[in-house]
This record gives sequence, C-alpha cells and structure tokens, in this order.
Amino acid sequence: MMRVKKTDTSKDRVAVIWCRVSTKEQFKNNCSIDVQKKECREYATQHNIQVIGEYEGKGESAKTTNGRQFQEMLKVVTSNKKVNTILVRTYDRFSRTGGEGIVVKEMLRKRGVDLIAVAQPVEKNTQGEFLEDLYLILSKFDNSQRRDKCLAGIKGCMERGDWCCRVPMGFSRKKVDKRHIITVNETGKILREAFLWKANENITSDEIMRRLNRRGVFIKKSQLSEMFRNKFYCGMIRHWSLGEDWIRGNQEILIEPEIFDKVNRKMNEGHLAGYEKQESNNFPLKGHVFCPDCHRPFTAYTVKKKNRDYYKCNTKGCCHNRAADVMHQKYINLLSDYRIPKCLFPILQRVFTKVFWENNQREKEEIKSLNIRLTDCEVKAKAVRLRYGLGEIDKEIYDDTMNVLEEQKDEIEQNLELYKNKLSNLDRYTTKVLKMSCKLGDLWQKGNARVCQKLQNLVFPQGIEWDDKNDDYRTFSENEVFRLFRKISTTYKYESKKNTPLSSEVSALVENNGNSFLW
Repeated sequence: MMRVKKTDTSKDRVAVIWCRVSTKEQFKNNCSIDVQKKECREYATQHNIQVIGEYEGKGESAKTTNGRQFQEMLKVVTSNKKVNTILVRTYDRFSRTGGEGIVVKEMLRKRGVDLIAVAQPVEKNTQGEFLEDLYLILSKFDNSQRRDKCLAGIKGCMERGDWCCRVPMGFSRKKVDKRHIITVNETGKILREAFLWKANENITSDEIMRRLNRRGVFIKKSQLSEMFRNKFYCGMIRHWSLGEDWIRGNQEILIEPEIFDKVNRKMNEGHLAGYEKQESNNFPLKGHVFCPDCHRPFTAYTVKKKNRDYYKCNTKGCCHNRAADVMHQKYINLLSDYRIPKCLFPILQRVFTKVFWENNQREKEEIKSLNIRLTDCEVKAKAVRLRYGLGEIDKEIYDDTMNVLEEQKDEIEQNLELYKNKLSNLDRYTTKVLKMSCKLGDLWQKGNARVCQKLQNLVFPQGIEWDDKNDDYRTFSENEVFRLFRKISTTYKYESKKNTPLSSEVSALVENNGNSFLW
C-alpha cells in the first residue's frame, strides 16, 4: 500500500498558479486569465506562499485532463520536489471531468501536493477533502447541464428549419437576432450551373470540374459527387438530433428539387452500369495469382476462336500459361481445404471467444477499471448516506451529491453493458466466420468479380503462386485464421479415420495459435 506524503503546513509553502479559459476567443476578448492570476497572487501574498511559476491553459478545455498545457504544468509540479501547492481560482478551472479530476488530485496529494481553490476555501481535513471532490463532481455536472442546454438549442433551431451548423460550399450564413439566415453566395450561383450541366448534358464529372475551374471554383471529384447527393442544395436539412429523416429547411434553395432528382437518377444509372460491367469480368484471379519464377502477377486473355479464357505471365522468357476454367476449378478445390466440419462449431466458437478475450488486454483492463469505478461509486454513495444520517451534511448537498453519483453509476453500468454486447457480437461474428468457411468454394464460384476478389484478399492477402510442374497452386502467405481452419480441417480428416476424440486437440490447437489471430 502506497504511503501518502502529508504536506507539512508548518514549513513554507511553494506553489505554482494554474489559470485556464476554454477557448482562444475567451482568452483574447476578456480578462478572465488576468483576474484568476490576480486573485491567486493576492492569496499567496496573504498566506506567505512562495510562487515559483504561473501556467495558463489558453483555449484548453477542462473536459479532459489530457490537455498539453495542463500536462506540462503537472510535469513541472511532480518533478520539482519543492512544489507542494497548486493555486487555482476555483476548482472548475482545474478540471471539469469529475472522476478524472479527483484521480489527478489524489495522485498529487499522495506526492504531497495540495490543490487550493482561493475562491472556494475548504479546511484540510476529511470533510474538506469530501467538499473538494464534491466541487469537482459538480463542475462536471454543470458542464453536462451546459452541454444539454446547447444541444437543446441546436435541436430547437433544426426543428424550426434553421440550420445552425457549418454550411456546405456555395452558401453563406449570418445571424439576425436569434435566426440563422442562409443564402446562396457567388460560388453557389456557379455551382448551380454544375447541377444543370449534369442534368441536361451528357458530360463527365471531369469535364464539369474543368468548367468550374475555369470559372474560379476548385472542387475535388469526391466533393462534387457529395454535393450532387446532398439534399441541402434543394432546400432540405438533416441532423442527427432529428433522426435520419430529411425535413424542409429555411435556407435559400440553390437548385430546384426536380433538377436535383434528375441529377441523382443519372448518377445512380451510371453507378449501376459500372457495377454490372464489373460483374461480367471473367478473370477474378487476374493480379492475384503470381508467376513462380519472376513473381509478377498473371494477366489474362481470351482466344476467340476457341471461346476460351486463359491466364498467363507477360514477362519475356516466362512460358507460364493455363486455361482459366482449370485454374478456377483448382482454386475452388483449394478453398475447400479450409472447410470446418459442422460438428466442431460449438467447441470452436467457445475457444475462439476465450482466446479473443485472453489476447485483448485492453478490453480486460477497461472492464476491470469500470468495475473498480462502480465499487468506488457505491462506497461514496454509502458514505454520503451515512453522513446525511449523522447530520453532517444538509438535505440539499445530499440530494445533489446522490444525483451526481447515480448519474456516474448509470454511465458506468451502461459501459459495462456495451462490453457484454461486444461479447455477444463476437459470438455472432465467430458463427458467421465458421459458416462462411464451410462454403468458401461455393461463395467464390457463384460470386461476381467483386465478391471473388474480397474472398481472395481475405484468405490470401498477399496473393498466391501457380506451380506449373504440379499443375496446382502454391501458398506462400495466408490469413492466420484460415491457416488455422485448414489445420483443423486436415487434423479432423486424419483423426476421423482413427475414430479418435478430437475436442481437446482442437482446443489446444486454437489456443496455441491464438496470439496470431487477425480479427
């Protein structure tokens, strides 16, 4: 158990001053930093405290304790053994994180460093420590209330049709009284032409970009596609606070809904046509199978007289050439080697889940930390009830503290539930992978080029070689999960012939290879 270094109040105090404002605008436009420094200096003078440094959090939020300037101040405090005090104006200038702030304060206390809020004096005893924690918790509570009010304001604006967030390219926004007025600017008038070009002329996106560039509007291809699909341009708005539905907005309309719909129909037709062309590809192994001699990927061609497809190596001097239908059938046979017998599904699913959690230390640490926080929250609640029962705190403080602790407890329990759901999702995931392994060959044979390529890259992420001498494939790299599947499948076939129980061997095989899983 770590011994807490008690600050000797009989000795001279040596302190640093910490001041903070949340935004750079606050730092530029008001005197908050100067006021905080002034009050801390006056307190230090009155109490004979030597100040050896002043640190400022300019535009640094207290919603986290990971701020760069805050961490720099802590580094100085913890590295200088003479420093035994941090002066702040109020506790919310130190932290608005609640629990995290309390942890940092406790860490400092164990190093013999006191936190003093000059405008919120408390006694240095058990009751004072409780009040310090309470101030930090209430700072987070106040922060949460502000956030809720802000979000409620945003939702109210959106429900009225007033967009109050960042506007897309082509619009300008200004606030008049409490209303957000959004109008089409000069760039927007040029972008309107882009919608008309797309709707009425058979031109490509590259040509539209060239025309826009000539008129002084520079836009990327991805931005152009996103703009054509954004209903904001035809007078609609959608925000996460309102759900997934689009509603009528009050902004100026850049393009009529009829033109917008026509543009999107054209884009969808072009997308589907391209997808069908991809599906008609007869050479899914092109670029995936490599020559065993020069290690370059095979290309493909069709002999029209025979109406037959072939794969070949294009390197001069290489004579590797094989019919596509033969290579396709060989590939299907190869994928069949990864088939897992259905009778092994239950044990494999249990072992995979066990191995996953054993090899994901972060999840275990998070769950452990959450359980510790939950216990700590319950202990604090019990202490508050005891103190209220003894008459040490009044009803108002009791209610406020219990409300905050209940919120913390609910949040912790929700996070623990998320990890339970993750485990449940893992069960579904392993089931899906195991079922897929039983029909890799069928999926590849029946899938279009896109599906085939996804499967190929999943099982053999670095490709595969064709061995002319043996007229078959040679694997040099495979996904570790599927490599394990192949081992299990081979072992099962061998042991089945001897009528030997396999469950324990499968468990050992999976657990021994667990560290190399590529989930």
